Amino acid sequence: MTIFFYLSFCHFFNAYIRIQIRILVLSAERNSRVPYYVYVILCEGNSFYTGYTKNLGARLRQHVRGKGARYTRMHKPRKLVHAEEFSTRSEAMKREKRIKKLNHTQKMRLARSAKGLKALKKKKLPL
Repeated sequence: MTIFFYLSFCHFFNAYIRIQIRILVLSAERNSRVPYYVYVILCEGNSFYTGYTKNLGARLRQHVRGKGARYTRMHKPRKLVHAEEFSTRSEAMKREKRIKKLNHTQKMRLARSAKGLKALKKKKLPL
């Protein structure tokens, strides 16, 4: 009986700790004012690469140097064609997923709109 009680208590305590950690992570994410970016890069062969990041400039430099995603190592990045800013990682990931589902024509239309880039023009970006 004592062992059963001990194991039940340990299981409950572990679950409680996991919940507390999750709450801390979520509150830290909400309190941090670091924006997340979703970006679209036009690559060689007129293909597009879409991703998200906290630091857009650093991430673009990684892609240019061949240290970014495998796709941009194979298809060299030519130009940043679209970027959007979000306050949470979750929002950025959802938007990235929606953009990745677009076909090539729709991504070209998104790139031509360039609404997302107007706000970022003041920042020095490598592409």
